[in-house]
Amino acid sequence: MNQLKPETAGRLATTAVPNTTANSSAADTLAHVQAFSDTYETIDYIYVLDNTRLVGVVSLHELLIAKPNAVIADIMIKNVAYVHQNTDQENVAHLALA
Repeated sequence: MNQLKPETAGRLATTAVPNTTANSSAADTLAHVQAFSDTYETIDYIYVLDNTRLVGVVSLHELLIAKPNAVIADIMIKNVAYVHQNTDQENVAHLALA
């Protein structure tokens, strides 16, 4: 991320966050989050990826109350707002406040 321009979203972002796939179970995802919890900067949301593409998020709360065999695709939020890493941080702030 050091190659990103100053004042861009990517310079402010962290990649040290938990992720999973849409076809994973809640139990498997929770076990993965617990196993790697010391490597994450934050654990408010688990990011659901299809390869490197964001397809949804699931909150830690929703993961904890889900049935162990629940499929992540069924409990995740699918319409996720996002910006690209080169987006100016001022534009990100405006989007967040809109």
